[in-house]
Amino acid sequence: VFTQGPSFETNFGTSFRFLLAKDKFNEQNFQLGAWMRLANHYKNALTGDALILSTRFDYNQFSLGFSYDFNISKLNKASNGNGAFEFSLLYLICGPEKRGVYCPRF
Repeated sequence: VFTQGPSFETNFGTSFRFLLAKDKFNEQNFQLGAWMRLANHYKNALTGDALILSTRFDYNQFSLGFSYDFNISKLNKASNGNGAFEFSLLYLICGPEKRGVYCPRF
């Protein structure tokens, strides 16, 4: 949820994680998700702004993600119907839990 002055935006959706492999030393997952972005577009009613499809591959502490935003609002005319690609590279920095450091996986 983002808010600033009269502007408001929220993303909601879900991702499903599929376990590919897990043993004592390695863990591999694959994720698929769908999200919806709602925004008020400056003092207008809350409307759908974008549909977001995402995928992510996790290997131990590394993750590589990709998502695409489909513009579904009136701004579609300004973007010529083009959406937006997004790539992400993540690295999870976490110590052993026995040291009192807890790192949940989402």
